[in-house]
Amino acid sequence: MIGAKAKADALTATINGCDVKKGERLAAVKFPVDGLGLVDGQVTWEGLPFAQASTAVRTRVSVAIGMALNPKCRVILVRNGNDLDHTRLGLLADLAKKYQCQVWVERIE
Repeated sequence: MIGAKAKADALTATINGCDVKKGERLAAVKFPVDGLGLVDGQVTWEGLPFAQASTAVRTRVSVAIGMALNPKCRVILVRNGNDLDHTRLGLLADLAKKYQCQVWVERIE
């Protein structure tokens, strides 16, 4: 019985060591957009699940990721542009200027 406890303790220590290494590696990652993260296999934005972010935030972050990861891409298409008000459209324009590309926004007026 003592041998089983010692083995379980050793395995627990190994798992804890893996968790520490994983945390260190994630902390060292330079994500393409500030505020983006990964927790328990879920993408997060500002510490909350990305899926809970507003459509405007998800759109802006996704465009920024696309631009950062595809520097040769000069055009990005944004669907559902009706979900973006003039302020949010301005933020997309700022991203386009920063990454020197075009953002095509699908809108129904």
